[in-house]
Amino acid sequence: MVQEPTAAHVEPETDSAKHMVHMLMQFALAVRYRKNVVIIALVLSFLLCGLYFATATRHYVAKAGLVLQINSDTWSPGMAPQDRFSQALLPTYQGLISRSEVIQGAIKRIPRQHAKDFVYAPEDERVRVIQSKLSVSNLRKTNIVEVSFRSQDPHAAVTVVNAVVDSYQ
Repeated sequence: MVQEPTAAHVEPETDSAKHMVHMLMQFALAVRYRKNVVIIALVLSFLLCGLYFATATRHYVAKAGLVLQINSDTWSPGMAPQDRFSQALLPTYQGLISRSEVIQGAIKRIPRQHAKDFVYAPEDERVRVIQSKLSVSNLRKTNIVEVSFRSQDPHAAVTVVNAVVDSYQ
C-alpha cells in the first residue's frame, strides 16, 4: 500500500510581523503601567479643546454667484464653456466687482446694524476693510463669478454680499 505524503501549507512568520507584535505589546504594557498619566492627558486635552471651541471667534461666509453675459449675440446659462475671448474678460469683471467705486456704493446700501465689520474704521479705511474680507473668483470654464464675504455676523455677511452685487449691477 502506497500512501501519498500530505503537506500542509504553512506561511513562515516573518521577522517584521514578530517585531510589530512585540512593539505593540510593549506599547500596551507601557500604557497599562502609566494609565493614570494617559487618562489625565486625555482629560486635559478634551478640556482644552472644549475651552477653545467655546471661546473661538465664529466666522461666517456668504456667497453669491453672478452669471455674466459676455457676448451679446449668444447667451449661455453659465455652465457651457466659453471661448477664449470670453475667458480672458472674466478677470476684468472680477477686478470691477472689487473696485473701490463699487465698494463705496455698497457701503451706502448697508444699514448700520449690519456694518459691524467696518463701522469703527475711519471713513477712508472702510473700503480697504471690506476689500480684505471680500473674495471674487470665477468658476473654471464658466461665465459664473462668485462673490463671497467673511464676517463675524451671518446677517452682516449676507447684507454685504447683496450690497456689493447690487452696487456692481
